[in-house]
Amino acid sequence: MAKSSSSGTTINYQVQGIKKSVKAADRPDAKFVDHEKVAEWLDSWGTEKELKSPQNDNVD
Repeated sequence: MAKSSSSGTTINYQVQGIKKSVKAADRPDAKFVDHEKVAEWLDSWGTEKELKSPQNDNVD
């Protein structure tokens, strides 16, 4: 975890980033990829059967 300065600048920066991400995720046109698909893709890296990156599937 990042250290906070006495003014809390680092924490404020992190909170702003989280709020921005949540706002983007809440948009009706937000795109998501299932966690299991991403995990399978990452696990395939460096193997002879490396998978293509998963595509969004608009999971709810």
